[in-house]
Amino acid sequence: MMNKKCLALFGLKATGKTTFCNFLKSKYNASIIYLSRMLEKKVCKLTNGNQIYYELKFKLNNRIPLMNYLKNEIKEIIDNSNFIVIEGMLCEEDCKWFKENFGIECLRIYIENNDNELRFKRYSKRNNYSIETAKEKLQESDRLRISSFINSGIDVIIKNDTSMKDFENKIDLVMAKLFSKKAENNGDDKSIVRHQYKLNFQKSNLVI
Repeated sequence: MMNKKCLALFGLKATGKTTFCNFLKSKYNASIIYLSRMLEKKVCKLTNGNQIYYELKFKLNNRIPLMNYLKNEIKEIIDNSNFIVIEGMLCEEDCKWFKENFGIECLRIYIENNDNELRFKRYSKRNNYSIETAKEKLQESDRLRISSFINSGIDVIIKNDTSMKDFENKIDLVMAKLFSKKAENNGDDKSIVRHQYKLNFQKSNLVI
C-alpha cells in the first residue's frame, strides 16, 4: 500500500460530492469508488430490485454485510491506483471496514452546502422531481444522514456555497496539502494515514 492516498467523502445529497469527484478525476487522476452506487447496483441485482437496500442503508445504519459483496471489485480499484476517493461514506463503520479489509486509512472530508434552496433545485433537476417532492425527500435523507455523520471523525470541511471556481480553489488547497513533501516524507510502508495529513492541516476539522 506504499504511497497510496485515500479520501473518504461525506456529505448530504446535492451538496457537490459528484462535482468534487469529477474534478479530482479530471485534474488529479483520482480513482473514484462510488460506494453508494455500487451498493445499490449490487443489491438490486441480488434482490431483483427489492427496496431492502435503503432500509439497511438508512434505517439500520449498517451497510457492512452489503459491502462485503463488493470486496473484490473495490480491491481491484485500490490495487490499481495510488490516489483513491471513496464517495458516499456514511459512518465510522464504513471507514473501519476499508481499514480492516484493505489497510487504508482515509482523510475524511465533509462537503457542506447550507443553501438548501439551491440543493432542492439540484435534486429536483437531477431526479425529475417537483421542487416540493425534492424538498421532502432531501429533508428526510438529511435527518438520517446527519445522525450517521456525528461520530465519523471528520477531518476537513469544505464549504460549497459560492461559485464553482471558489469550490475548485478550495479543493486545490486540500490537494496541495495532501501531496506536499511533508506528507510524503512522513509516509511508511502503509497508506499515508490521517495523523500525517493533519501535520499539514495543523488541526482537525479544518474548515475552508
